[in-house]
Amino acid sequence: MESLQIIQWITGIILVALLLGFGYHLGTLAPESSEQSPDTTTSPASVSSAAALADGVQTVTLSWGKFNYKPDTITIQADTPVQITADLTRLQGCFQTLIIPDLGITHYFDKNNDVLTFTPTKKGTFLFTCAMGMGKGTLIVQ
Repeated sequence: MESLQIIQWITGIILVALLLGFGYHLGTLAPESSEQSPDTTTSPASVSSAAALADGVQTVTLSWGKFNYKPDTITIQADTPVQITADLTRLQGCFQTLIIPDLGITHYFDKNNDVLTFTPTKKGTFLFTCAMGMGKGTLIVQ
């Protein structure tokens, strides 16, 4: 009788793993939601974006698509204020935390604080990540 319980346990674990794997696979095949908010920046719909300049402030909207930040490459100018606005209809979970280690920036986006404002003074190429390091991108400061 004990070996029957072990077999049932193993079978249950395998079924759960298969269901989780199948669900994950379906998520990777599903197109992005068509109900997302419109892009309010002047950047193209590619993964790379130059910040738009309005009233002396560089602006970019940070979203999520294909399991990563969108855009995953952001180009900005040094010594000019930057506003990164989170599209909270798309950014969820660990992606709501933006970390730029080399610039000493860690910011959590939520409905009460959906904008990160800073002025980059250091030129270069900097990695940015989510809180878990799963989502990654590049910030280019020229």
